[in-house]
Amino acid sequence: MRSVLKPQRWSSHRLSAASVALAAVVASGCGEHREVGQPAPLVSAAVAVVTHASQAHVVDLLVPVSEAAQLRVDLDDPMAQGESVEASAAGTVRVRLRALLADRDYDCKLTVRANGAEEVVPVSFRTLPAQKTELSQFDVTNTDGAPDFRLFDFSATPGVNDGAIYLIDVEGRTRFFAAKPAAGKLAGPFRVPSGLKLLGDGRLVFVQDGDLHFVDDLGATVKTVFAKDVGNPGFHHDVIELPSGNLLTLGLEFGTFSLDQDGQDYSYAGDTITELSPGGDKVWEWSSFAHLDTQRVLEDFFVNEYVNPATQEPARDWTHANGVIHSPEDDSLLLSLRHQDWILKIDRSSSQVLWRLGQDGDFALSSGSWFFHQHSPQWQPDGSLLVYDNGIDNPNLPADEERSRPVIYVLNEKDRTAQQIWADTEKKYMSAIMGDADRTSTGTILVLDSSLLLDPSKPYVLDTFSKMREVDRKTGEWVWTLRTPDHSFAYRAVPVTRVPGQAAVVGE
Repeated sequence: MRSVLKPQRWSSHRLSAASVALAAVVASGCGEHREVGQPAPLVSAAVAVVTHASQAHVVDLLVPVSEAAQLRVDLDDPMAQGESVEASAAGTVRVRLRALLADRDYDCKLTVRANGAEEVVPVSFRTLPAQKTELSQFDVTNTDGAPDFRLFDFSATPGVNDGAIYLIDVEGRTRFFAAKPAAGKLAGPFRVPSGLKLLGDGRLVFVQDGDLHFVDDLGATVKTVFAKDVGNPGFHHDVIELPSGNLLTLGLEFGTFSLDQDGQDYSYAGDTITELSPGGDKVWEWSSFAHLDTQRVLEDFFVNEYVNPATQEPARDWTHANGVIHSPEDDSLLLSLRHQDWILKIDRSSSQVLWRLGQDGDFALSSGSWFFHQHSPQWQPDGSLLVYDNGIDNPNLPADEERSRPVIYVLNEKDRTAQQIWADTEKKYMSAIMGDADRTSTGTILVLDSSLLLDPSKPYVLDTFSKMREVDRKTGEWVWTLRTPDHSFAYRAVPVTRVPGQAAVVGE
């Protein structure tokens, strides 16, 4: 197993020694420190250990230093993450250790440097047991995948409840856990902690109960942006961070339109894209009603309804947006619309739809086949487009031949041609709803088949398990697989090389 994600750096951030204040020291005691070329020790007293009941995977070391110094911790667990801290003056400095395993004895080495001198202090501690609802180990086969962590949401079925956030290592061991059950009585899609992302400042963000939630490295919700405060009936499915630090999230809009094909009036549920400042203020919004043809309705329009979370009134699920990504090269957006079987490219400056990708869209497909009811578009470094193709309601295939797959297309935007260059076809699975596909740090594809039915004879009962699989594009081999327990699912799973609480390094 490749175990080290990134080398630790000295002075990754600075803490004023006087500003560090932690309340409860629950354990202490260290080995003897070693003096190196100076009469007074750099570590002036015993190092105290602070555990956190809300997060068994985080421990703080409180280190009393006699002068300004640099501190670094090396752990006997290569996947655990120790901070490197620079103290500006004498005092007690907090050094945070993250991504620890729960209920385990740790031996670590604290190195303190100042003015050419160095002291090494051994520190031993035991982490707290996992929380009652936490799974400490997932069922993993093959461990030759990327050394990345896997960050994903987790919910119980068939009730879509008991939502949680997990970060696991390549061996399926939990490195971060936060229980995030739904607070309200909104419909299923709103109950999932969806669109989970690790922000540049180290916080987690996701959409749940129609609102936007921010979580710190101890698993605590530190901020909520309420959709109603920016005039939206409810946020849903996805949220992303822009280079500016602003956030984009999907929202809802409702309206009544007359459908020419039958002359009937229908209540439509459409989608918005809302840009929010870091403070939660709305700075831009895109409307599906303003930019799409309300006469284009597919089969789902007549059989699926969305409930307006503000009024509890039903409306036809016209577009069902489920994913948005940003391209900084031309400041454009890609928006996945499940119930249109399209991915749109949108110019942010004008809000205009530049093209529509998919069957009956603006591109001619020169090889392969189109996606249907897709999720999770992602641009690749070579300019190709990765998509999770759910494959459901494909009008070109009998139902028993439908399958879900990750698929990659090369697009010629000038000539409006598309070519399928890769798809995972080794085994057949059907994930009728949800699903994800992302490129890992080593170039493999992490695929999430979200909703694999425990009993395929009951397709309308959401009682499922999920499978994550990491695919080598060159060989087609599944180099890593994970199966969630029965009666569960994950909506999104993303590979990350940082852990909650770790800020991104500028330039990486």
